[in-house]
Formats: sequence, C-alpha cells, structure tokens
Amino acid sequence: MEIYYIFLLYILTILGVILIYNRDVDSRAQKQSSFRRLVWMLMVMVIVDVIGRIGVTDTLTLVASWASNYFSYIIDPIYYFLVFQYINDWLDEDRIFYGMMHNIILAFVILNTALVTFSQIARVNWFFDFNGPGGQYQRGSLYLVRAIVMITIFFMILVYTLINKNHILAVNKGTLIAFPMIPVVFGVLQPFVPGMCFEYVGMSLSCLVLLISVQSNSANLDAMTGTMSRRRLNMVINNIDARKERSDAYAFMMIDINNFKGINDKYGHQEGDEAIKTVADAIGRSIRKSDVLCRYGGDEFGILMSHCLPDTPQDVCDRIGRSLTSINSAHLKPYELSVSVGWSVCGPEDPRKVDDVIKDADDAMYENKKLYHKEHNIPFR
Repeated sequence: MEIYYIFLLYILTILGVILIYNRDVDSRAQKQSSFRRLVWMLMVMVIVDVIGRIGVTDTLTLVASWASNYFSYIIDPIYYFLVFQYINDWLDEDRIFYGMMHNIILAFVILNTALVTFSQIARVNWFFDFNGPGGQYQRGSLYLVRAIVMITIFFMILVYTLINKNHILAVNKGTLIAFPMIPVVFGVLQPFVPGMCFEYVGMSLSCLVLLISVQSNSANLDAMTGTMSRRRLNMVINNIDARKERSDAYAFMMIDINNFKGINDKYGHQEGDEAIKTVADAIGRSIRKSDVLCRYGGDEFGILMSHCLPDTPQDVCDRIGRSLTSINSAHLKPYELSVSVGWSVCGPEDPRKVDDVIKDADDAMYENKKLYHKEHNIPFR
C-alpha cells in the first residue's frame, strides 16, 4: 500500500506541474480549456481514489470509502467522454463517425451511472462492496465486465482518431494518436493488478505527452490573439515545401482589417488591440479545425488550408463575413469591423513554393483592399 501511495503522489505531482506550466497559456482557446478540464478531472479522480483506499476502521472511514468508490465509478467514464471531446477539438468539421461515437460514449456514461447507483441502492454489489476481510473493499461480480467495456471504449476512441487522422494538423498527428493509445495499454493491465493504479498512470503520461508535444506552444502562439505565430507557420511551410509529392491541394488566405489605422487614431491603441482580438476570434470560429491560423503581422492574419477543395476558401471567407456582420449587428463596438481577403490555391501539380502562394494571396488581398478604400473614400497608402 505504501508503494501505491508513492505512485499516486508522483501522479499528482505530474498533474500539478502540468497545470502550473499551462496556466499562462491563453485560456480563450477551446483546446486549452478542454485540456485543463482533462487534467482537473484526472486530479479529482486520483484524489477520490486515495480517499477510497484509506481503509475501513470505523463508521466514518466506511462512509468515506464507500462515497469515494461510488464517486470514482461514476466519474471514470466522464473522463473518457472529455478525452473524446478534446480530440474532436483538433478535428475539422468533416470528421467521420462523430455522431455515432458521441452517442455511444454518452450512452455508456448514462448507463454506467444508472447501473452503479442501482447496484448500491439495491445492495446487489455488482461492482464493489466492503465485505472483504476486516470490512475492506473488494471488486464485485461485474467489475471485470465494466473494465472490459471501458477499455473497449478507449480503444474505439483510438480507432476513431486513426480514421480521422487526415483531419488533424500534420505536426500534431502522432501525438494525438498516442494520446488515447497510452491509456489503452495501461488499462489492459489494470484489472490484473488490483493493488496498483496503472490506469491513472497511463492517463497522466498521456496528458504529459500532450503538454510536451502539443499544448506547450507558448513560443508558437501570438501572445495577444492566441493564434499561431509566424514562427510556427514557417515550420509548417517548411514541412510542405519538403514534400516531394502532394496528393491534394492547399490554399493560403491573407486577411487584413479594414480601416485599422482609423480605429487606432480615433479610439486609441488599446481599442485597436481589442479590434485585433475580436477579428482573430471571428476568424477562428470560421475556419476548419485542420486549418492553421496565424497572426501574420500587425492587423494581418494568414490561414493555411490543407486538404483544400475548390470552394473551401470562398466558404471560409463567407463564414468570416457572417461572423463579423453578427458582431457589428450586436453593436459591441463603436465602429464596424470588416476585412479585406485574398487567397491562392496550389494544386498537387502546381510547382510553386509556399512563399509564392502566400505572395499571390497577398496580392489578391491588396487588390480587394484598394477596392474597399475606393468605395469608402479612404486614402490608400
């Protein structure tokens, strides 16, 4: 038992370090919020497990052990659901089998809650009881069945990730596949080692892998907007240029805030920063999850779109326009926000380098910018 508590202490230390290291990352990003929920939930699960193993010496410890074990059996599947949702935060809208997987995991969460609760109320003790020597915890008759189902669900999440791997940004693909794979391996061992916490070790290691490989992007994020930095964009560009062959098209879209200088001059640079953040959020809600959005410089943004269909850039452009129209209609700002957009698509046989595609997108945006200034009688420089 002492070894077990040392194990748990290491796990809690790892999770605490993850939360501390991750605390300064922009919490507005959906992926960051989902990641924090995962880590907090895992910390709660580990602490509850510690309470459940304090041993039964009197009525108070019996109640504490029973309550913590009941709570642990209830929340374990919820963590699986959060893992599934986190992976989906990295997938674009074309993901395969999302609805089916969502319903299966949600149904298991509900069914598990109902069965564990009924088991305790009816005192049939299907999953656990305290009828062991000295009133100690012991597994129920359906414990192994539940464990197999949970491992199967985590394995299904792994298969789901593999099926949708082409909808994940290439630089994150390996890590996000490993994320559900590690708990599957440790989960297979858990039912056969009742005195240790292999399941939580696997979950903690997978979160640590995420922190190191995916979440630890402070140097690759723009501090103001939470979008990718030019540095990260250049890394992705180098990966594309290094490929000898491409099987699909990609596109680059350049976006510039209209009349940004007027906003700065009239309302001040602080409000100008707020305008940049608002536009970044609007663009972020309008793109696919596989797209790379970066703050290209000043009030300019760039979007690198992989697996691009002919109408993808126009669809994204239309969604950005609708998002900004919604913001303007709500009168959240004392000015209206709009953008000038230009893009260029590079097919599989197109010999251009990414820098050339970006220049073509910038030229197209520049022409649209001139039209905006002409229509609104704003001097163009």
